[in-house]
Amino acid sequence: MSLPPRYAHLVGSKFTATAPISGWCQFHVVGLRKVEGGYDAELRASCEATVELRLPAKELFNREAWSRGWKRLSELTKVEAQREITRPP
Repeated sequence: MSLPPRYAHLVGSKFTATAPISGWCQFHVVGLRKVEGGYDAELRASCEATVELRLPAKELFNREAWSRGWKRLSELTKVEAQREITRPP
């Protein structure tokens, strides 16, 4: 399957959820599926292979919900605080 450039790099990528999902925050993308209206990303929790989820791939670009790479939650709260400071009023 040929993927659009925006999604081609996602398979194998690591992401950290800003809030726990099924008790976990660190996930990696194990696949993409073409669905009506776009693509779904299939993710697996990094520490528990039985925890899987599927969501629209474009959701991974939502910086309020996901951060690229594996990060500690304390790192995410610092990043969020910095974003709040730099946002225009």
